[in-house]
Amino acid sequence: MAAWKIAPALAAGNCIVLKPAEQTPASITVLMELIGDLLPPGVLNVVNGFGLEAGKPLASNSRIAKIAFTGETTTGRLIIWIKKDSSSQKMNP
Repeated sequence: MAAWKIAPALAAGNCIVLKPAEQTPASITVLMELIGDLLPPGVLNVVNGFGLEAGKPLASNSRIAKIAFTGETTTGRLIIWIKKDSSSQKMNP
């Protein structure tokens, strides 16, 4: 599922910070081993951790322009609230 979001973002010339679900970090690690050396350093970055300790700082970071999320609706609403609260930019949920 991550590839559905990684491929178009890379094709558009964007850098990516990917935070996989804490239950499935191994699959992203394998993906990074397969494609990691095909990309320049810093283009695809992986941050592992639990939602509040890793996801909240990402969602509230002003340098993160767009967020693509797959998961529970309640978590998605929380991400929108965190991003909206920490950003002066207009949001399109």
